[in-house]
Amino acid sequence: MQQFFKPRVLIAAASLLVLVSATAIRASGSPTEELPDTLVAADRMPELIYQAAPDYPADAKKQGIEGDVWIKALVNKDGRTAKVLLAESSAVPSLDKSALAAASKFRYDPAVQGDKPVTVWVKFKVKFTLDENCGK
Repeated sequence: MQQFFKPRVLIAAASLLVLVSATAIRASGSPTEELPDTLVAADRMPELIYQAAPDYPADAKKQGIEGDVWIKALVNKDGRTAKVLLAESSAVPSLDKSALAAASKFRYDPAVQGDKPVTVWVKFKVKFTLDENCGK
């Protein structure tokens, strides 16, 4: 059974938006080994409790570059982000790097199966958007 977060939006410096949705994926073993992409049900998906705002890279901001970065993050039983992977690049390395750095600092109320916390993967999009007032 696949479950999703309701999208959450964070507006930070330079009108940076972060939209988060999640799917649960079984994690069998330590977070450092390769993990299977087997979907499992979770009674409650992790809830984002701390969302670090990515820095808008100066080079991209100066050139007026916007983009979306898809991140896949492993959320441990304690709610910490154990691993972050680039699921889909924005094609702008500085945006990708900034999104990965911020995602590694996210904290969650962990997913629960039955009455026990479980380790799951979440996938979310970091959207870099400049508004007309931030000066390119």
